[in-house]
Amino acid sequence: MNLILVKACAEYKKQICKMLDEWYGTGEEIIPYAIRRLDYHDFDNYCASIEVKDTSEGLVPDSTFFCLDVD
Repeated sequence: MNLILVKACAEYKKQICKMLDEWYGTGEEIIPYAIRRLDYHDFDNYCASIEVKDTSEGLVPDSTFFCLDVD
């Protein structure tokens, strides 16, 4: 098993959408909230919004990564 962390981008759209389709299909709550707060079917917007850069009102920037098995 060869695991890497990746950010959501067009290169990984197929894998991320498949993962989320399967996860939603189970009926389980998706955690972390960051990967379910937006509709991933609009993938360009999803990728643009999954990384928070806003530091106003005491917020801190954060990034969300996906674990990918490259094997």
